[in-house]
Amino acid sequence: MTDRGILDHFNECFTAIEQRRAECEHVAIEIPPGKPQIEYFDKGCQWTPRGDALPALSATAAPTTSRSSTTTIAIFPGWSLGAS
Repeated sequence: MTDRGILDHFNECFTAIEQRRAECEHVAIEIPPGKPQIEYFDKGCQWTPRGDALPALSATAAPTTSRSSTTTIAIFPGWSLGAS
């Protein structure tokens, strides 16, 4: 494959991503303030977000360790934590 062919293929990927993004009508689910933002998932042995928008974790949010907090964030790719 030539350099031009690689570049064309790469650009086609970006075009497809942008087209998909324009077609997608995802609405993030936010859990109201004061309600639990995360819950423990027994089968996975980890804390999981209840909605799609996860506010900044605080030490009082749940009895987590730094490892379980990292796991909670790791299962939430493509989204950022909000500043609350």
